[in-house]
Amino acid sequence: MGEGITESILGGWFSQGEGRRERVVLATKVFGRMGEWPNQRRLSALHIRRACDESLRRLQTDHIDLYQAHWPDKDVAIEETMRAFNDLVKQGKVRIVGCSNFSGDELAEALQASKRHGLVEYTTLQPHWSLVERQKFELETYPTVKIYWLAEP
Repeated sequence: MGEGITESILGGWFSQGEGRRERVVLATKVFGRMGEWPNQRRLSALHIRRACDESLRRLQTDHIDLYQAHWPDKDVAIEETMRAFNDLVKQGKVRIVGCSNFSGDELAEALQASKRHGLVEYTTLQPHWSLVERQKFELETYPTVKIYWLAEP
């Protein structure tokens, strides 16, 4: 299958009936290869902005409810990534941002960068966690979640 085919299918479904989009919490991810060039993958600001615009076009909608970083990107400064997400939220293209497959240290780094620069923060986490793969989340990532998200204000 080609890049973005699932989004195109959903966009077609949205367009087939009045009010379909409004009844859905729409989540999608950014990171993967969407073409052959270096700026068509990962979490550079340029790729995040372009990927969001392409997702909106394919999905035939004006906003994404939850936009997630699919994987951490050690080759891009976290501040650059979070600024790009912040810009998308300010523009109304994205409602909230989250991350997937981040370690506790990677999540903490992103949250600290967001606080330090006054940027939007990851508000959701989709961890790699199953009966087979439990330790990384339970021993490393969950304690970070408790510190940042579950602590009383």
